[in-house]
This record gives sequence, C-alpha cells and structure tokens, in this order.
Amino acid sequence: IQGCKSLLMAASAGDCVAQLLVGKCYEEGRGVPLDLSKSVTWFKLAAKGNTEYPNGVRDAQHNLGACYMDGQGVRKDKVLACGWFKRAAKNGQAESQHNLAKHYFFGSGVRRHLRKAAYWFLQSARQGCPEAQLEIGMRYVVGSGLQRDPEKGLRWIQKAEQGNVTDARIVLDAIALGSAAT
Repeated sequence: IQGCKSLLMAASAGDCVAQLLVGKCYEEGRGVPLDLSKSVTWFKLAAKGNTEYPNGVRDAQHNLGACYMDGQGVRKDKVLACGWFKRAAKNGQAESQHNLAKHYFFGSGVRRHLRKAAYWFLQSARQGCPEAQLEIGMRYVVGSGLQRDPEKGLRWIQKAEQGNVTDARIVLDAIALGSAAT
C-alpha cells in the first residue's frame, strides 16, 4: 500500500508512467479498490501525455482502446476504441497495430480498408507479434490489401508457427495440401 501512495503522488504530480501504473492498479484492484472508471481516468491522463511524453504513453492509449472495445469502465464504443488503438499504433504499440489492422480488415469501428489492414498487420508482425505474422502471411498468400507473394506469405506464416500460433500449423498444412493437389 505504501508503494501505491508513492505512485499516486507521482501520478497526481503529472508523471505519465505513474498515471499508467495507477490506472493498472485500479483496473486490477492492486493496492486500491477495483474501480474501472478510475482506471480509465488515469489511462486518459497518461494517454494525453506531457512535455516528457508529447505523444502520450502508448500503453495507456492501447489500454483505453481495450476499455472502449470491451466497455470496461466506459460505454462500449468501437469508434473510440479504434481512435485510441490508432494513436497507440502510430506510437509503435504492436498489439494496437494488430488490433487496428483487424478493425480495418473487418470494418469494425472504421470503414473496411484492406490496404490499411495489411499495412498495420505488417507493422505489428515486424515487431514480432505472432498473430500479426500469421495475418500478414495469409494476406500475402491471397493478395489481400497488398501484392500477392505466396513465398513471402509462407515465411511469415512459418514465423507465426514458431511463435506458437496454433492456427499457423493449420494454414501451413492447408497450403501443403493445396500444393500437393495441383
């Protein structure tokens, strides 16, 4: 509890990283009573940033996207969720890049846009997100949102399999069966 008091003091003084951590404490009920609306309040402060973090704290932006996506501490709103995921994605947050790509791919909270989906899948995949590696691999195999390149797609899917994405093995087996049938 003493650590939480120090964290709260730093957060109240404008420390963005402390604000993110206080938000997580309220979100999980660690050292403070669980309070999702307070977690959102602290995430928003961290997400907006300060002079040290002029673009905001990307993990706070991601957490806000997740809160709006799931209706945790706020009213569920896919459009706001995508807005926060986009801010975090532009700041290099790999999970937000993957989430934003899925929203563009399915047209959830944003207009469906396959090229933007492929772009964000690729950004996330390059950072090592195995689920995004599978997604960009499949986009290359079929040419969805980018130029078709089955060899490049296969390499990405293999990386996803190395990252223990179960569906990657299924996709690789399907590709092998398709190749064997021709």
